[in-house]
Parts: sequence; C-alpha cells; structure tokens
Amino acid sequence: MKNIKNGQLTLIRHVKTKRYLHATIEPIKGKESRTDRFHVYASTDLIEPYCYWIIKTQELLMSKIRLGDQIQLQNVITQLYLSSDEQCKSKITKQGLVYQSLKASNWLIVHSSPQQYPVQSEYIDGALRLINSDGRALHSHNCFFKAGSLSSKAEVSGFPERDDNDFWEIISKDDPEYLIYRTPEIQNRLIPIQQLKKVIIRNYLTGYSLHSHSITNSNGTQEVTAFRDRDANDLWIITYKQMEKDPQKFMIQLQHCKTGGYLFCSKNTKNYSKSGLQVYCAKTKPNEYIWELQMMKHQDLYLNEVFIINFRQNGNFLSQLESNSEVTRTQKQISVIQQSSMNSFWMIEYQQD
Repeated sequence: MKNIKNGQLTLIRHVKTKRYLHATIEPIKGKESRTDRFHVYASTDLIEPYCYWIIKTQELLMSKIRLGDQIQLQNVITQLYLSSDEQCKSKITKQGLVYQSLKASNWLIVHSSPQQYPVQSEYIDGALRLINSDGRALHSHNCFFKAGSLSSKAEVSGFPERDDNDFWEIISKDDPEYLIYRTPEIQNRLIPIQQLKKVIIRNYLTGYSLHSHSITNSNGTQEVTAFRDRDANDLWIITYKQMEKDPQKFMIQLQHCKTGGYLFCSKNTKNYSKSGLQVYCAKTKPNEYIWELQMMKHQDLYLNEVFIINFRQNGNFLSQLESNSEVTRTQKQISVIQQSSMNSFWMIEYQQD
C-alpha cells in the first residue's frame, strides 16, 4: 500500500491520457483576464520543476494524507495553489476554469472504488478524483490550446458531471536526484539561509530566476537576466552581513557559481532600454557591499520568505522588467529602477545542503 505524507512532493498524472499536471507563469488573458490567475495544463512531457506539486492539508500535525481529506496542491516553482472557479469558463471547452492563485483552494480526495477504499483510508493509490469545493472534479481530455506558449498543451478544467476523464494518480517523489533543488516538506519551522551557500533567487511575482551566463552585453559586460526555467546558471553564492541599526536589513554579495562573476551595477551605466541602470556580473570582487536586502516580515534571512534588494548607492530597486534582455531575447531584463513594483520582490527558493 502507498502512503502520501502531508507536505510531500508529488506528480499529478491523468490516468486516461498519462499526462502530468503542469503549472505555468502565464497569466490568464482575454474575457476572464486576471492578474492574479495563472494557467495550468496537462502534458506527457515532464517540464521540471513546473510539474511538481506539494500536497498538504490544513491540519499541519497530520502526518499522512487520507481518502476523504480536503487537500491543497501548491506548485513548487510558482508557489501558487491549484484553484477552480465555477463562475468562469475554461478556454477550450467552456467547462469550469482551473488555474493557479495565491489563495489556497481545497480539493476532496475520493477513490474510484469507494466501497473498497473507504474514507479515512491511508491507501492513496490507483485512480482518484479531486473534487473542488464548488463540486467540480479536476478534469482533462484531448482538447488542446491552439496558440501561444500553451499551443498543443491539453486543457485542464473543472467538470460538473462525472466520467473517466476525472481520474488522476498521485505519485510521490522523495527528493528526486534529477531535480536541481530539493523542496523541504511543509513544516512550522523557518529555514535560515547560511553564509557561502549556493542559492537560487526567484522573482516572487513572475517565478523567473536571477540568472547569468558567459554571454556578454553590447558594452562587453556579462549579461544578467531573468530566466523562466531552471539550470546551473541560476546558482549564486551568497555572503551577507546583518545591519546593527535595522536587523531586517542585510548587506549582501552574490557571486555567480558557474562564471565566478559578482552581481554588480554602476550608477553611470543605463540599461539598453534606458529605463533604469544596467545590472551585470563584474569579473572582480567589489571592495564593498553594493547591495542591501530587506526582509519583509522577519529579522533573519529565511528560505521562501519575501525581500527586496536595493542598490546601496542610490537606494533604487533590483527588478525584473517586462522587456526582453538585450542579447538573450528569450529571457527578461534585470535592472535597477527608481520605483518599486511587485516585480521588485524576491525570495530564495533553494539552498544547497
């Protein structure tokens, strides 16, 4: 028998089509356009880490998930929750809309053979239905998006009726070796960030990572971008010093692991779109800390907790821009800008053991 732990890393696979539930950082546009809702889809391709979901209940002290429990599914990379809205229609079939949002949504776990596997059973295996509080089952089928970044991806919807397209498998993944990072189980304690550890820094709103590589800008500096996926070029070594007058603030230094460059900015160098200051990697270590990190809630630096980063020379904000980067046009521009926005919020999503 298979048990699923509360807070475990999982894959959610559609039984009939063998496609996996995936998150995206693609906002829902059109008639149902919302800035706080993001697409999901189903695909046989495992696009790491967007296919990994943390399964949990509101009862944090429960060690195992049981049939009949109300669960929440939180994507590892976007940190958003799988949700449903019966008032809004899905893009392709006009069934109930299924999406990701900041607000947690509950899903009831029901086995396909409830007589054999009754409520409260800890045997979470085989075909399962996930039913939202609006009564609609998580559903997928051979209906596909036809354009844009989701082209040829299968729709996921909320279905008011019941059929074989409602069945899903929950597959547990215990720290798979092929993930570049490992997500700790949901727990009450905070995980502190340690000196000289390798970290991945992600934009809180977009899910893009702070990224660099050996490619140079037109002025010869090493390009720094925001990257949608994850690879070894997302890893940075962090050094920091807590400020005595304000324990929520830290002077920090970030060294790019693969190239050895240091995250840098000059108040005399504009970015190529002239909307802020250029951010790049310097070949030599700065003589002093040039970045200041401010935690939003805590007086220490913790994993998965939100912060802002200021350029100390002028107090402006490290931000991801909507425009593409100068050279690597498939990635986004990183810049220091005067006015903060939601794109100025960051978090550390991974710390190497």
